[in-house]
Amino acid sequence: MPTTNRPAKPPDDLQSAFAQIKKKQDRAKRGGKKRGGDFKMVAQYWLKNLLILVVLVALVMLVDGIRREGKEFSASVSAVQGDVKLIAADGSAGVVTTQSVLKDGDAIETGPNGACTLVMHDGSAVQVEAGSRFVVRVLDFARNGTRDRSFLLERGAVTSRVGHLFGAESTEAVCTPGAVAAVRGTAFRVSYDPDTKSSAVQTVEGTVAWSTPTATDQAAAGQANSARGYQVGGKGVLDADAKTRLGQTKTALDALQAPPSGLQDAEWQLTSLADPVLQLLGICPGGWGYNSIDFARRSAAQEALRTLRAHVAELHEPPEVLCPWTLAELNLEGKEAKRTLTAFRGFRLDSWKKTNGAWEITATARDRRRTQYRLTEGELEKIAQP
Repeated sequence: MPTTNRPAKPPDDLQSAFAQIKKKQDRAKRGGKKRGGDFKMVAQYWLKNLLILVVLVALVMLVDGIRREGKEFSASVSAVQGDVKLIAADGSAGVVTTQSVLKDGDAIETGPNGACTLVMHDGSAVQVEAGSRFVVRVLDFARNGTRDRSFLLERGAVTSRVGHLFGAESTEAVCTPGAVAAVRGTAFRVSYDPDTKSSAVQTVEGTVAWSTPTATDQAAAGQANSARGYQVGGKGVLDADAKTRLGQTKTALDALQAPPSGLQDAEWQLTSLADPVLQLLGICPGGWGYNSIDFARRSAAQEALRTLRAHVAELHEPPEVLCPWTLAELNLEGKEAKRTLTAFRGFRLDSWKKTNGAWEITATARDRRRTQYRLTEGELEKIAQP
């Protein structure tokens, strides 16, 4: 019989073992794929929720940062003694307490034994002495950290301590009807006697730019400058008693400063970063709506300059001298002068010049970029920034 060389079939138990191994391998592969898919889905789920949480936290911080910005536009009363009145911008009067808050246009009047201390959001402070009338002209703030403050001392004396967090590009001015003390960061005392029209500044720390509509000077630490009307007087040196008294006042005002928390710093960074979008939405420091955005502030400055041109044209002869922070020589009513000056940085013009009958005004708008303008009898133009 013919024979064939066929391989022997493996035993059934060996085939069964191979089949079992293959099934286990297939199940392992399917299980691995399933576990990998589950891990990916879980990772995507947590990442999505984490992003939602981050966005929500950022929105909460942004809203809270905008809320904090509102505090930059007011001054709180931290201490009061004796007879002190608060005269609101609308003319209403009330008694000052440590719960009182002052805004633009409000004034403090202290009696013969009265005194009052005001504190701003950045820790800067002003002590109003007895027998004074002190007006808050403007408290302004931009999201780049620039602050702009102007006060008017109509009588009496005040000591101001500009805080360490005020900002390098920020400015504060304490005006009298005849002179102005302008600073970026220092401690100083300003006084004014309406009977003699005498102004004086005593510098405790740093340097004060002291000027009238006709002259400018500087007062360094330990010096005193004066002015009668628009005429600047000579420099003097603070005596020992004055140094001691003002040093004690400065120390007391320094104690009112409190460093911002990490949360406040983070919110400030966030609102500054989001400012272009917030501007488009009309959400600006100090107000909501069109009138608060930078474009509207530049427009307000241009319109105020056109108004000034009209007033100058009404005069028989343009004045030789014009007080930039009162506009007294234009014979404007108090309210009209305030409405005009409120459009400008520092609540005042930068300068007034008259040469050979021709006059020129320079002024800075209250927008974030501090846009500067030049006005003449026939032209209004923006001054190119360096």
